[in-house]
Amino acid sequence: MARVFDFTKKRRESALEMAANRCQRCWSERDLMVHHRIPIADGGMAELSNAVVLCRSCHRDSPHDLFLFENLYLRFSSPKEMILHYGAKTEEEAFEKWQAETGYKGAFDYRSHGDLIKEKMAHKVRNGGLPGFGHPFGYDIKDGKLLLNAEESKVVREIFDMYTSGRSLKKIVRYLNYKGIPPKRGKKWYPTTISKILKNPLYCGYISWDGVIKKAQHEEIIDVGIFNEVQKMLSKRSNKPPLILG
Repeated sequence: MARVFDFTKKRRESALEMAANRCQRCWSERDLMVHHRIPIADGGMAELSNAVVLCRSCHRDSPHDLFLFENLYLRFSSPKEMILHYGAKTEEEAFEKWQAETGYKGAFDYRSHGDLIKEKMAHKVRNGGLPGFGHPFGYDIKDGKLLLNAEESKVVREIFDMYTSGRSLKKIVRYLNYKGIPPKRGKKWYPTTISKILKNPLYCGYISWDGVIKKAQHEEIIDVGIFNEVQKMLSKRSNKPPLILG
C-alpha cells in the first residue's frame, strides 16, 4: 500500500481548527502550516494525530528529537520564557533544570527538523533511494516507486517542447490554463511551477536532493539531451551556470 505523505485538505482544516488557527508554539496567526510531529523521514504519517500547527519560523527552528519537541519546544515559546520559568541565568542552566525535572538524559540537538531531514534524504539519494517528496507532476508513487502517469507525462513533454520552441513561461502558463489542464495541486498553473518542472532532473531519470544528484531507476519522460538544452536556455536568461547531466 502506498504511503500518503501530504495531509488531506480536511485534515489540515481540522488541525488548524484544533489549534485555534494559531502556531502551537508561539501563538502567531501568520504563515501557519500543518506539519508532521514525527517527520516523514522517520516514518511519520499524514494522520491527524501526527499533525502539529506551526508558523514557518517555529517549524524551521524546531528540534528533531520528538521528546524535546513535545516537552520542551512546544512548552516554551522562547529560550527567554524557559529561563524565566526556571529562574535561571542562562539557557544552559535552564535546560539542566528541565532535564532534572523530566529525567531527560540526552543533550539538546539544535539541528532542526529541516536540517536532519535534508541529511537523511541526501543519504537516501546517494544510495539510490527516493527522497520523501509528495507526488511530482508526471508521476504517481506506488510502493515507494515512481510510476509514469500517462496523461501528466504527456503534459510534461509538451511543456519542454513549448519551451524549446521559444515560448515563455507566461505563454506556457496561459496555454495550460486556457486548455483547462489541471496541475497536481491547486486549480491554476503559474510561471514558478513551470520553471520548477523545467529545472527538475527527475524528468530525465535523475533524483536530486540538497545538492546530491544521482541516476535513478524510474522511467524518464524527457531525454537527457533535451533537458540539458533547456538548462542552457534557462541559464542565458538567469546568468547562472546550467546544470548539465551526463
